[in-house]
Amino acid sequence: METTLGQGAATASSSADTLPPFVILASSSRPSTSKNTAKSQPRLKGSNTPSRLVHYSGETHPASSSSRLSRYAPTFTKDDMDLDDDSMEPGDADQDDIRIAVAGTSIASSHVFMKGHGTFLSPNSDEILSSMCGTVERVNKLISVRPARSRYAAEVGDLVIGRITEVGPKRWKVDINAKTDSALQLSSINLPGGIQRRKVESDELQMRNFFQENDLLVAEVQMMFQDNSSALHTRSLRYGKLKNGVLVTASPNLIQRLKSHFVHLKDDDLSLDVDLIIGLNGYIWIAKHFPYNQPSNSSGGPATTAEQQRGLAGEGVGMDIDATYSDQNDPDLSVELRHQIQRVAKCIHILDAYHHPISDVTIHSLVSISTAYVGHILQQQQQQHWHRDPNLTSLMMVQLRSGSNLAG
Repeated sequence: METTLGQGAATASSSADTLPPFVILASSSRPSTSKNTAKSQPRLKGSNTPSRLVHYSGETHPASSSSRLSRYAPTFTKDDMDLDDDSMEPGDADQDDIRIAVAGTSIASSHVFMKGHGTFLSPNSDEILSSMCGTVERVNKLISVRPARSRYAAEVGDLVIGRITEVGPKRWKVDINAKTDSALQLSSINLPGGIQRRKVESDELQMRNFFQENDLLVAEVQMMFQDNSSALHTRSLRYGKLKNGVLVTASPNLIQRLKSHFVHLKDDDLSLDVDLIIGLNGYIWIAKHFPYNQPSNSSGGPATTAEQQRGLAGEGVGMDIDATYSDQNDPDLSVELRHQIQRVAKCIHILDAYHHPISDVTIHSLVSISTAYVGHILQQQQQQHWHRDPNLTSLMMVQLRSGSNLAG
């Protein structure tokens, strides 16, 4: 008996006094990571070499979740947690990271990875399964699935477009396409005239003169709360109530983060001259172009440095502060301008339908491509709903994805 214990202890470790009742031995067959050795076959991600629980008596037990001994030790060692990055090509790693999973798809082994959002543990095995359709994402050892379509998750500093849903005491509730409505405090807006002072009771009585139900506004996320709700602010001359345009909705996952989300879409060859406000929450505003290089109530002259605004709204001078809360559209909205807005809106609908990333570049490219299929922007269209024709739109998207962005 002493010989058996001695042999088992010698096999497990050289210091028997410091060892726990069970020790872990991994019979790993991983390829060597040494650069001097020949390049071996890359190890598949998610594969784990099963470990063995070795008692001092010499008996071995599989270290699985079904083993009654698994509570004394983990089911994998530190060596199993290390990624063999040297034996993998960079291109292979990129291809493995981009995976599409449907509900019930086996993603990885629970012995190696931890389950995150959009995943669950299989009741019959140790596999991690997907609970939704989306893209598989991995951060170290955490596996999660990002849904293909979901509500907007606000972050501090995001530029969003919202709709007023409720007027309350000293605050407005704003729908920003998130799970919960955002809050816009009375103290977080600019007063008419640009007066910088504390808000008083008279300002609270005039809240409906600033914003009322169903008004559209562009704002910035100021802070986040523990329940994932957010607070907005419009303390910028480029933020505030929206007018002279059309609202288009798209999937928030398709919106690309840009240096400036206030875009001037101008192309003389296409007779295109409109403004875009691309909200990170999936709301896009297409409107008449407004020159931001000088105030609208001035007769001319360069803008002063104090009037400059920076951030996701870009750099420049904002709207006339006296006309910020006006509900009246400009009277000079021509038919040509309406045709331009209509063409841009239909191209955004096509990008959203084909799950293509949405930015100022992709929108301008698709508008340029559309002229070769449905005619010039200012021409009268024979087919009003051409953006719903699958044959026509598929040809346009093939040309866009192939890189041929210019028509003709």
